Amino acid sequence: MLLNHARLLIGMMHPASSMTHLRKKKLDIDPESINWSCFDKQSSPSRLACDLFWSYQDWEYINIKLGPQISALDIGCGTGIYLEKLISYGAKFDYFNGFDIQKCENWKILERKYSFAKFTEAKSSDIKALIDRFKPNLIYSQSCLEHLDNDKYIIDTISEYAISTQKRIIQFHLVPSMHCLWLYGGHGIRIYTLPILEKLIQSVDIETSLIELYELGGKACFKAHKNYVGYFNYSGSVGRDLRTEKPKEYWTNLKKAVVKDIVNPSPERANFYALKILHNF
Repeated sequence: MLLNHARLLIGMMHPASSMTHLRKKKLDIDPESINWSCFDKQSSPSRLACDLFWSYQDWEYINIKLGPQISALDIGCGTGIYLEKLISYGAKFDYFNGFDIQKCENWKILERKYSFAKFTEAKSSDIKALIDRFKPNLIYSQSCLEHLDNDKYIIDTISEYAISTQKRIIQFHLVPSMHCLWLYGGHGIRIYTLPILEKLIQSVDIETSLIELYELGGKACFKAHKNYVGYFNYSGSVGRDLRTEKPKEYWTNLKKAVVKDIVNPSPERANFYALKILHNF
């Protein structure tokens, strides 16, 4: 927490440059159109904000532009939960490969259910070999890069792959903002500021790529997390998780918080960032 807080202070003293190649975009959602039944009622505010981002991608456009075959690579896939989430949101996969440093029993269930899905036990440092093997055109990570020492290597490797193949490739990376330091404490080895994100994308070929940054969540989601999930300070965890104790109250207030942040976005209090890079489009 001390190292991450130091990064925050340095970032405030040395703000990001003009960042002309990183387009900050608002996630344009009509609150009335949200199908709340698609989401887990026990999600944290940050995770629900992330899942809203995934659900509101133009999957029809992605499916067409990446066709005729879509090969996905899920970096740090965990249980593989985003395979089914993305399918439910409209993604179509011809091949799906997820990898994580630790094998999960749920992988076997998903492989039996989806013939096109395969999971591999591998390290993030193996990503070049995995890309060479699977040749993906949709590459993503959800709440993963903050756990990796070599987060920039991930972006660099994908960017080099896009340059060398000239294929249309989309990569997504959803990462915690500086405010998650107080929501999740020492979870992961870093949080992300705009200067850190700017350094992360230095290898991307700006002549052939479009880089977008979406700010997810805000003041209301931050408050809902503190009130129902707990938060951290230098003394450790503060408060307790009330989600299972007060499920109906939590779900009602979580939806209100999400809608409030959509209607009145507060970029300076974004809880998560979604980095989206389109190569060779």
